[in-house]
Amino acid sequence: MCNRLIYLFLFGNLLGVNTGILFPTDNFNFTNIFKTSQLCQNQFKVTDAKTLFQMFDASAKSVDGLLYLNMFHLGNFDECYDIAKATTAGLVYGKYCLGTMTLQSKPSLNTENEKSSNLKKLHIGVCVPNGCTTQDIELLTGKLLIHFSDDFCYSQDTTPKLDSGAIITLITLGVFVGIVIVSSVCELIQIRKGKFTQGYIFAFSAVSNGSKLLSSTSNPDQLVCLNGIKAISMMWVILGHVYLSSAQGPMGDVVDIRKWQENIYNMIIVDGTVSVDSFLTITGLITVYTFLKIASNQIKFNFLLYYLHRYIRLTPSLAIMVLIHTTLLPYLGNGPLWNTINDGFIRSCKTYWWSALLYVQNYFHDEDTCVPQSWYLSVDFQLYLLSPIILLSLHRWPKFCLTILTFLVALSCAIPFGIGYVYGIPAFITDVEIKPHEMMWLYYKQTYARFGPYVVGMIAGYFIYRRKNSRIVLVLHPAWMISIWLICLAGLLGCLYAPYYASLNYSRLSHSLLLAFLRNGWALCLCGVIYMCVAGYGGIINQFLSLPIFQILTKLSYAMYLVHYLVISLRYASMKKNFLLSNKFMLWSFWGAFVVTLVLSLLLTLTFESPMIALEKSLLGSRFSPFSSKKPQV
Repeated sequence: MCNRLIYLFLFGNLLGVNTGILFPTDNFNFTNIFKTSQLCQNQFKVTDAKTLFQMFDASAKSVDGLLYLNMFHLGNFDECYDIAKATTAGLVYGKYCLGTMTLQSKPSLNTENEKSSNLKKLHIGVCVPNGCTTQDIELLTGKLLIHFSDDFCYSQDTTPKLDSGAIITLITLGVFVGIVIVSSVCELIQIRKGKFTQGYIFAFSAVSNGSKLLSSTSNPDQLVCLNGIKAISMMWVILGHVYLSSAQGPMGDVVDIRKWQENIYNMIIVDGTVSVDSFLTITGLITVYTFLKIASNQIKFNFLLYYLHRYIRLTPSLAIMVLIHTTLLPYLGNGPLWNTINDGFIRSCKTYWWSALLYVQNYFHDEDTCVPQSWYLSVDFQLYLLSPIILLSLHRWPKFCLTILTFLVALSCAIPFGIGYVYGIPAFITDVEIKPHEMMWLYYKQTYARFGPYVVGMIAGYFIYRRKNSRIVLVLHPAWMISIWLICLAGLLGCLYAPYYASLNYSRLSHSLLLAFLRNGWALCLCGVIYMCVAGYGGIINQFLSLPIFQILTKLSYAMYLVHYLVISLRYASMKKNFLLSNKFMLWSFWGAFVVTLVLSLLLTLTFESPMIALEKSLLGSRFSPFSSKKPQV
């Protein structure tokens, strides 16, 4: 009884005296301890005062920084989680629960303000014996109306044990790693004997695959500058997700988010979604350029193998990530917010894994995306499926096809304009109320709203092919060369900063026009940069974009795209202390996420992506190529 009174006294001070400004002390009902479950009362009774004090010490003891919207008061998660005290009634564990209280600003005399009262959720960490239920904790908090859910309660006795799915996944990963090790050892033995290494077993060798991965090559047909653009774009995507995902973590100054967003110097992050359009542009460009280069040698095209080759190229690594999301994530960490991973990653993959592997999930569900960033793969794959119609037409009737492509570019401007105007989707941060998932579902993830840069890239791919294969080379006057570079660079900067100036005076028309032209304008200017580099007018910019290190990063870019978002999200979900929003903190977070992503991407590439490419060539050789090696009979 004495122990219970000690804890109640401390707990009452925790939620009463220390937060008296917000929560009057009489909100805490000391007699409610006798209304809790029998197990909860018994554990209070048999637990010594020192352990109870440790539970008190691990609980949040003050609510500060509310004017800065510090809504996370976490206490000490590890101190509570590590409690395991032997008692006469058995082991008593510390149980950490993160409660949520909805705060409402005081009613205004103005009825309109009263209707739009600001609702905020305050999160408070509490430590109790593990026998206490969430209902018991709510009883202890009395009239404070703090809601507790089992989803955000953690203790050693509820730590998830490996289930059959996790065991199967670990065995699968172990088998592949074992194959890679055996294959690598076999190749090293063969090399030492001076024998030629070829065959199925060597497809998994980290020696040969690693050598290809870390080597850089160059030939006249390569568009080497693309490596730099893809590598920088990938780093840009990671940086953007570091900032974006910070909303998942315990940020201590939420009030500064809007101020940070409205700072013109941060537009490279806020409007960083154009980095995705860079990938779409490059994919469209490479698709046309590669096809025309091969088709010029009268090599026959095979539709079925074209699609199958792409599917096998993308799917093995994605399938492994889906498997990891579905089975292993619960065991990769803990923290007050850890179970947010269940909603954002695990549940969606358990339900919608099939749509991820069929590359159709951007059309089937709006919020629950398995491997959240893989929506882009759906868009990319769908555009790739439609590409042969354009490719074959472009080869046979280039003028007619260029007209069609120009029409498609115009259509790709009209569709986002219509969506933005009808649904009121802003191009930048405004006071317009629209839920993020609605914008993603209506506009951001949809192929019909994002295909513009891909088509612009296809047009650029045609002209770059013509430029590299033309016998007549036009030499630009230096004045023209400088003018084109200034237009391209100014256009890229304009695409980054135009949304900022448009947001100063919001109108539905101006933001709809931005949605219509922003991404295609970015793609057009980017293609201008690529063309100038390919045509020999790139100078120091081309030299920088063509650095060998970028070619290595480009080979890892697909694996990095699959891995990085999980790395970032796990870090925020496992945070046990508050952090403050600042560019310095975010840059430190970025470099940490980048290094971890790079290491994991190397492992994913050497274990799955590269072996599958090598295995495809070893098993089927040129027969599996979308392009037949035999010229047609004349």
